[in-house]
This record gives sequence, structure tokens and C-alpha cells, in this order.
Amino acid sequence: MLDQSENCDNPVATMTHAEHAEHERRTTTRGPIDSRHSSLYEFLVASQQDALAFTERFDQLSEYVDDLMRRRHYHYRRVRTSGSSGFATLQDRDSGRVVEVVNLASNDYLDLSQHPATIAASIAATRRYGAGTSASPAAIGNTDLHERLERELADFTNCEAALLYSSGFGMNCGVLSALLRRNDLAIVDSCVHGSVMEGCRGAPMRIFEHNDLDSLERILVRSRGQYVNRLVVVEGVYSMDGDLAPLADIVELARRHGAMLMLDEAHSTGVFGAEGRGTAEHFGILGQVDIVAGTFSKSLGSVGGFVAGSRRLIRYLQMASRHYVFSASVLPCVAASVLEALRILKDEPAIRERLWRNVEHFGRGLRAHGFDIGAGASAIFPVMVRDDLKVKALCSCLYDDGIVVTPVVFPGVPEKQSRIRLSVTSGLELQHMDHALERLAHHAKALQII
Repeated sequence: MLDQSENCDNPVATMTHAEHAEHERRTTTRGPIDSRHSSLYEFLVASQQDALAFTERFDQLSEYVDDLMRRRHYHYRRVRTSGSSGFATLQDRDSGRVVEVVNLASNDYLDLSQHPATIAASIAATRRYGAGTSASPAAIGNTDLHERLERELADFTNCEAALLYSSGFGMNCGVLSALLRRNDLAIVDSCVHGSVMEGCRGAPMRIFEHNDLDSLERILVRSRGQYVNRLVVVEGVYSMDGDLAPLADIVELARRHGAMLMLDEAHSTGVFGAEGRGTAEHFGILGQVDIVAGTFSKSLGSVGGFVAGSRRLIRYLQMASRHYVFSASVLPCVAASVLEALRILKDEPAIRERLWRNVEHFGRGLRAHGFDIGAGASAIFPVMVRDDLKVKALCSCLYDDGIVVTPVVFPGVPEKQSRIRLSVTSGLELQHMDHALERLAHHAKALQII
């Protein structure tokens, strides 16, 4: 069993002994905490934390966060005072004033959380069913609305059946922990989401190099006959790099070597495919993936998750998945708004067309300014900075100019791969994107990033 970190390249797991030793050294040579020379590794991962009482751990992390705030490098838990669209309002942490920002940190790629039809459907469902479901779906928390959504999602993914979860994170944890036992093997891409790593925690696991078919096949060949079941887990679009899995080839490899395949379409649903059904549709293999997972919190504009597959699989998970059995069911307002979002995907293609116009415009602008954005081909643009301090400084400069982005630093990604992540949505106007591009280039030059 391997215990890996959460995000791209599983950075903590792939660190060299020398790198581990250096970070452990920083933890043991304690003085006043200077966040410029520390990272979350020292306070959440380092082995020295094992010997500390809870209060000591809490105090150390609080001191680190306090120092980040003093330096205006704390870019987490922003307080939004409006809906999440291409243009939003935030409450400034220092002054308390409400400020307007260009929003490049949203995962609501189609702005469906703000669509009048999804809002109306949510309100109507709340009036009929109430604000909550009162129980887990295994008891009496399941409604006709939930059943209808499960049928729609099964049809959407070209699977026999589907199952709803209260969160996308809980779905991956719940599905994987229910399926994998000690004699099974999880084979996962090195850039999978933390929820996948968490779900695989109790089972043997092997990690293949990101999108590397040779690396995957080596593991499949070497593990043949050693485990009862083998499950390959990949994502359609990877959230840190914005690149796509070579899905058709992975399907073929898994079949040839007798392994099952689980595909997480979190960042590809609504974005890829002729009808927005994700990368399986995009690559022409809809219905050929054993287990399709997804979330409602990205393009579908709500919160929650789902898994789709064979009827036998779904029936098994209804009984075996503790995250499903012991969690309150998806809210009625969520089920109704997601049903409406699926209808909008079919009936209003102009929204997706607008998204792709924005993606192409923004991508051209980033490349024209000389930014390193990797091989991404989605609505996610990683702007490589490769210096944690510069990432934090760049985020502060952009915020001062009314632009919100997502910082990604170690240990979220490996050292020297820190970046800002920019997410493009259909709600962005050209002037918003052009303003962001101009200010981003200005500050990147000042910080010697480009």
C-alpha cells in the first residue's frame, strides 16, 4: 500500500531522499516562522509532526498562516459576496470593502450556477420537497427527483445505471474504498485528484507516470496474476495541467490486460464532446468505460457527485459504499438544478460555443505574451512560474488589479512546478480577458517570470 499526496505528480511521494531530508531539516531547526522559507509540508506532512500534541500542531500552522497574512501572501478562503460568474464581488480581507474582480478561479465553466432556469428549478424543488432530505438515500432520503436524475445521468454517460453522492470528493472515496480490497490493485495516473488517492488508501496501489502509456503497460504486465482485481483510474481532464488523458489507448490497454477502468470526468463534463458528455464522447468511446465518475460542482453548476456503470455495479455500491449509505442524500434543489443543467447542455449549445471562443482567445493571448502553459487543451490554463514566492507575489499583484486566480504551490505540486491556475468560463467578456492578459504580462515581466 502506498500513501501518496493529493495532486499533480503526487509530489511528496516522488520526492528524493535528499529533498525529504531538507524539508525535515527545516522542520527541526525551528525559530520564528518565516513563510517565505516554509511550506505546508513542514506543518502537515513532515514526520516531526507525529510527535506533537494537537495544540502544538495547531499553533505552528496558525503561526505560519499569520505570517502569510502579514505578507499579503494568503490567497485562500476568499469571501465572495455575489454569484460566481466571469465578473464577481469579494469582501476585501484587509479593508472589509466589497471589491469587483475578474474571476479566473471558477470551475463553473458554463456559468450554469447563474442560469435563470437552474435557479428557478432549484427554488421550485425546495418549495416542493423542503430544504433538506432528512435522511440518507439508504433510508428515506431518496425521492422521485433523485431517481429521475440517476436515469438521466445513466443515459448521459451511456451506462446502464447511475448513483448520486453528496460530493464529488466523497464519491471517489466512496466508490474506490467500496471496490478495492487487500488482494486488489489500484493503478492510478500520477496526477489524479486527492480524492482518488484517499479512496485507494486501504488497498495496494501502483502509480504510472502521467499520461505515459508505456509506464501504464509495464505495471499491467508486471502485476498480471498477482491480484484478484486490477482497477486503472484516470481523469478525462487533469485539473492542474489542463491536459487530456489518451483515453482510447488507455481503454485498449486495460481491456487487453484484463483490468477495469474508472474515468473521472469532473473537468470534462459539459466541456468536451459533441453534446458535452465528456472525454469519452470526445474520443468516440462513449459506453466503453467500465466506471464513469463525475461531479456537479464544475460545468453543471451545483454540488455533488455521481458514478455510472453497469446495473450490477450500481446495486453493489448502493449496499457497499459507506459514503453513500451513511451520508444524507443530495439536496432536492441540487437534483433539480442538475436536471435542468443537463437539459440546457442539450438545448442551448451556444453556451458551450461561447466557452470555446473564450478558451481559444485566452490561450492565444497567453502564448502571444510568452507564457509557459504546457500542453493543456481545455478551459484550464496552468501558467508555470516555478517559484513559490513569485506565485504568491503575482497573485497579490493581480488581486490589487481586480483579478482573482488560483495559486498552486508545493506540496500541491512538486517544487519547481509551482504555477497559477487560470480557469476560463463562458461568462467572461473579451474586455475582462484582455485586461487580465495585459496585467498578467505586466506583473510577470516585473517578477522576471517571462
